[in-house]
Amino acid sequence: MALAAIALAIACGLTGPEPMAAAADTGADNAGQGGTISCRATMSWPLEPPAGAAHPVIVEPFDAPSQPWLPGHRGVDLEARGGEPLLAPADGLISFVGEVGGKDVVSVSHGTLVSTFEPARTELAVGAAVERGRPFARVGGRSDHCDGRCLHWGVRAAGRDYRDPTRLASNHRIVLKSAD
Repeated sequence: MALAAIALAIACGLTGPEPMAAAADTGADNAGQGGTISCRATMSWPLEPPAGAAHPVIVEPFDAPSQPWLPGHRGVDLEARGGEPLLAPADGLISFVGEVGGKDVVSVSHGTLVSTFEPARTELAVGAAVERGRPFARVGGRSDHCDGRCLHWGVRAAGRDYRDPTRLASNHRIVLKSAD
């Protein structure tokens, strides 16, 4: 009887996307090893949620195109006001500051992932380090669809592999599952 270990991301019994600050140790057994597994998000939300809310208001959800060249919404739009501080969703380095197609954009490299924000402006230079949960930019400038009402947050891996930011900002835990 051969056993295979498969790593699975399992939701932590939460009803929706939760910010990193709400992540807590579940006390779960670590696949029979007696340790605990923390229930936490890969990234945190780039905006403070409204009072009493678990996460920022989502104005427009992620809508992945069925093919990379087809239309879709390659990020999530969050309700935001001009001048509102942007918080780094994960540790990283500023990788781009400037205009793209007439939009003010700031991008942060988090190793294998890149977060892009628009409209956004920062005083930091390309190469500056940012720390998860700390302000690094402000909502502001020009956008093709978020002027004065929202912030577009996109996350991509290598190439054009866009990820749903709400899933990355949702609590989960990694567990091992044995299969025969």
